[in-house]
Amino acid sequence: MKGLTEKQRKILLFIAEYISENGRSPSYKEIAAYFDFSSTAAYDGVLALIKKGMLEKSEKSLRSISLSKEERMKLSNIAIPFFSEEPSPEELKDKLCDSFSYIERRYLERNCFSFKVSSSSMVDAAILPGDTAIIAAADTPADGDIILASCPGNDKPSELRRLKRIPGFTLLVPDNASMGTIKTTEAEILGVLVSIRREM
Repeated sequence: MKGLTEKQRKILLFIAEYISENGRSPSYKEIAAYFDFSSTAAYDGVLALIKKGMLEKSEKSLRSISLSKEERMKLSNIAIPFFSEEPSPEELKDKLCDSFSYIERRYLERNCFSFKVSSSSMVDAAILPGDTAIIAAADTPADGDIILASCPGNDKPSELRRLKRIPGFTLLVPDNASMGTIKTTEAEILGVLVSIRREM
């Protein structure tokens, strides 16, 4: 969610993932141990998230941290990082996401992340700016798959393109007649498109 600091985003994502995997919230001590900072810093981070309406605290439970009511309704799903636009490889590596979104638990092993599409590279495939793309980073791409790729020299840090391989080169093909194909030996494939979601 916008308005969170990097530290708050990371704590919130950790708590959401912990609950998804363990069915209960982490303790302050576990949060502090995961991030290698003091219990006081963990408490302060959680308190800030409570004030912003992302977490709730119950005095009746030993594990007093919980997601807000809205977030608890999504617990049948898993939390994945969400980026406000196509992320760079560095942003993915450092998990510098803007928030997180939820997808079906069956995607757990595919190491997914999501972002709001800003490029028009795939408009002829009905993937429009403003759509939310779900990407599986653990999937192995095949020719013809729509992938998120980073390529030196491209205007954007990464972009959705259709993958085509030829001897010695990777082709990143847009589904947009007004854009050209990128022929490269330096593409970094960040994942394979799983689904597109559009707010109606």
